[in-house]
This record gives sequence, structure tokens and C-alpha cells, in this order.
Amino acid sequence: MVATKSGELDLVLLQLPGVEQSDAVENAEFIRFTVQLRIDPSDYDQPPQLFLIFSQDEFGRARMAQGALESQLRTKLEKFSFTDALNGKLVRTNFHQDRSGTWTATTVDGSTWSYDNDKKRWVKGPFGL
Repeated sequence: MVATKSGELDLVLLQLPGVEQSDAVENAEFIRFTVQLRIDPSDYDQPPQLFLIFSQDEFGRARMAQGALESQLRTKLEKFSFTDALNGKLVRTNFHQDRSGTWTATTVDGSTWSYDNDKKRWVKGPFGL
């Protein structure tokens, strides 16, 4: 059982700006990793989050193959969707760098964020096109 932080996810996150993982949540069927965006805590009560969800089987198989878990973590961080067990709604998240070099993220609450290189933190959108 995992139920802590993932070393493999930490390696993926080291390559990205202003993110960190919190402890994983796990049950007999699934593991949910949480990635938090670093923000100014005086602006918001709770850090915005992205979830990376694996079935126990999927996670176990990925851990067995060299580099597979890191690859799947990266893929799920870039674009992921899941059905919220509480309300049945589809939740879509993403995390990417656009052509101009700006990092953006859509978090589990549907908010859009952009990484401010000068302030070294994420700021909430909307953003101009």
C-alpha cells in the first residue's frame, strides 16, 4: 500500500514550476495522488489541486516496468479526466506549457491558472487570448 508520497511523482514534479504533491489517498481499488499548485496563501485558503488516479492494478503494473510509472504520471498530469464519485460529474484537468513558454493548469474545481515566473507562483485566470 502507498498512502504516502510517490518518489516517482516527485521526480516528475521537479521538472515543472511551482508544484508539489501532498499525501496520496488509497483504498482497496484506487490510489489518488494530489498535485498542488504553489500560490500566495494570503490570496486563497486552499491550494488548487490536480488529481492523478490509478487503479491498484494499473499502478502495480506501471511500477514493474522501468520508466512506465513516471510516463503514466506525466501523461495523467498533462491531461486527465474522471467522474466525481460524489456528484457524478466529469472532472477534467490539465497541465501544460504553451508555445510562448507559459505554463497553465486547469484544476479539479475547473479553475484556470497560469505560472508567473517573476512571482514564482500560480495566479488564477481568466487570461487573454
